[in-house]
Formats: sequence, structure tokens, C-alpha cells
Amino acid sequence: MLKKDIKKVLLETKEKKETILVEQQIIKNRIRSIFETGSDMKYFHGLPKKKKLEYSILLIKEIQELNSLGLINEQDFSFMDILKGLFGRAFSGVIETAAEPLVGSILSKIGFKSDGFMKKFMISLLTSKPSDLIKAFGDCKVLTKLLVESFVEANVMLLQKEVNADSFMFNTIRNTVGGVLKDTAFISSIESKIESSVCDMFSTFTDKAKDVADKLKGETSSTASTSGTQSGSGGFLSGLFGK
Repeated sequence: MLKKDIKKVLLETKEKKETILVEQQIIKNRIRSIFETGSDMKYFHGLPKKKKLEYSILLIKEIQELNSLGLINEQDFSFMDILKGLFGRAFSGVIETAAEPLVGSILSKIGFKSDGFMKKFMISLLTSKPSDLIKAFGDCKVLTKLLVESFVEANVMLLQKEVNADSFMFNTIRNTVGGVLKDTAFISSIESKIESSVCDMFSTFTDKAKDVADKLKGETSSTASTSGTQSGSGGFLSGLFGK
């Protein structure tokens, strides 16, 4: 009886490993198919800005699709490790380029100035957390939470920037205001107030991104002239990332 149980566990473990390997290969193949060449993935930093944005739109949509299919399962394997293996040193730049238009657009819509310190800091902070952003690409509630947390951290950093860290005033601010800002009830309160607005904008952005992604994929398989392709995709990109 014990031998049968052991064999059953071993068989289930083997089947699970085989399933994971298949899922990983599907993810790799689908993400590779976004890029025209392997060098575009490995040397992403050197690509023109417009090309980076095109790839980033396609990548965001692919991540959302993989998530909806249940293929991004961090319990079985690390999706982040797959991306790092595909992009190598270019990984951080890929995620940053993909996230900045989405985050920047939403922050502008909820009132942050385009050239303000707070907005710049929040974008920088958010793009420094690629794992969290990957999850946020598929869920506006997760993105809302990240935005609020980055807002809180930006406020604390702003206080530190304006007040001498060795001063009595800084210690007072850090121990009182800083504590209030980091209070979970305070954060939850802000989340509940802005979630619907962020989700509406998120939906608008991703709908536009889908249109752009479909357009870009169509251009990749078409025999249109280079000049015509650039004109078409440029119009779609400006429509997506414009104010």
C-alpha cells in the first residue's frame, strides 16, 4: 500500500513538472514572438524610443493575456525569472519603458503635474519594483494600491528632502507625520477614494493599448511600405500616450 502511495506521489510530481515546463515554454515562445529579432530583446536599451514603446505595448497586452490564461503562476515558477532569462541585462529597461506611459498617464489624469517632483518620484519608485508592476498590469486594484503606497513613500522622502535629517524638526516629522502616512488605515482610505477613477483610466488605457497592439501586429505581417508603417503606428502611439 505504501509503495503504491509513493508511486502515485512520484507520478503526480512528474506530471506537474512536465506541465510547468510546457507552460514555461509557452510563455517564452509567446514573448519571443513579440520581438522582430532576438537582438531587439537583448539590446533593448539601444532601440529608438518609438520602437521601445511599440514593444512595450505588445508586452503589456501579452502579460495581461498570459495572466488571464492562468499561465503566470508564481507558486509553481517565477515569471520574473523567465523574463530576466529572456531579456538579460535589458530587463529593467523593458519593464520601466512598459510601465512609465501607463503610470504617467494615470497620474496626470488624477491631477499630478507632468513635470512635478511628486509624479517623477512616484514613477521612478514604481518602476524600481518590476515584480509588483507585472502583477499590476493585469489588475487595476493592484495598481491603485501601488500608486497609493508610492505616494506615501514620496511624501516621506519629500519631508526628508526639505528638512535636515539631523534636526529636531526632522525627528518630530518622521515620528508623527511619517507614522500617519504609513498607517494602513490611512492608505486604505485613499485607495477606496481613488480606486474607481484609477480603474476607469486603466480600462481606457488598456483598451487603447489593445487597438495599438492589434495595429502593430497587423503591420508586422503586412507588406506595407516602411514609411506608411511608421506613419500609421506613430498616430496610434500619440493617441495612446498623449494627454
